[in-house]
Formats: sequence, structure tokens, C-alpha cells
Amino acid sequence: MHVSEIDLPLLERRVTLLEGAIFSGVPTLSIADRFDALHTRIDETGRNIIEKMETRFDAVDLRFDGIDQRLDAMDLRFDGIDQRFDTLEASINERFEKVDQRFEQMEDRMTRVEGQLVDIKAMLISLGAKNPN
Repeated sequence: MHVSEIDLPLLERRVTLLEGAIFSGVPTLSIADRFDALHTRIDETGRNIIEKMETRFDAVDLRFDGIDQRLDAMDLRFDGIDQRFDTLEASINERFEKVDQRFEQMEDRMTRVEGQLVDIKAMLISLGAKNPN
């Protein structure tokens, strides 16, 4: 039998009937139509997955933006606390400087008093007093 002798519409109908009888699922569709339907479903599933991923990524981005804003606010608070500590430290340092100056003044006075006591002791000894040591 030659190709020219084959009745193509009859052959196509027989192939379609054979496909419908052999493959389960949707018996009225040809294999090509089934592949097209399968590809369409896969494409739709892929689009749905991408849309859901984009929605969730957008939600995650919003959450990260919120976290960034909170961290920025915390940084500002810490900057304020640092400034307060710097002011407090300067005040404390100033007070310690004043205390140090007072101690130096007291040391100078004590040195003068000790010198005066030595002079008084020397005068007393020169007047005839006995050394208590």
C-alpha cells in the first residue's frame, strides 16, 4: 500500500479512537491535546507559585522594613543615651577635678602646718623643753 492510497481522514479518526480507548483520563482528547493541556496546567501552576512567592516576599520585605525602622529608632535612643553619658561623664570629671584641687590645697596646708610644727618644736627645744621622742 502506498501513501497515496491511504485515506488520511479515516486514519486520523482511527488514531483518535485508538488514543481515546488506550489512554485513561480524558478519552476524547488526543495525545497532542493532552500534552497541550498538561503544559497549560504546568504553566498555570508555575504562575500561581510565582505569584504566591512574590506575595510572600513582599510581606517579608515589609517585615524587614519594619525591623529596619525599629532598629533606626533604637539607634537614635542609644545616641541619646550616649549623649547623656557623655554629659554625665564630663560633670563627674569636673567634680573630681575640683576634689583633686581641694586635696592639693589640703596637702599644701598640711605641709605648711608640719613646717610650722617643726619650727614650734625647735623653738620649744631652744627654750629648754625636752624632745618627747
